Amino acid sequence: MLARTQRELSRKAKGSNNRASSKTCSTCGAMRNRLSSNVRSWTCPCGSTHDRAVDAAKVVLAAGLAVSACGDGVRPART
Repeated sequence: MLARTQRELSRKAKGSNNRASSKTCSTCGAMRNRLSSNVRSWTCPCGSTHDRAVDAAKVVLAAGLAVSACGDGVRPART
């Protein structure tokens, strides 16, 4: 038990490398090429409308859950 706890505590936290998280659709995974920083909401070609900050949080959460379930190196497919 103690050895397992030590292993769990010694794991390093990994940050998100998805720098385009605020330009990625959390519904379909499509990524916008350009999105000015003053744009706070946007509509994806799939029809979903997103608040930029909320959508970025969803994308980062999904990436973290994927790494947790599948291991490091999991990325959504680019479309």
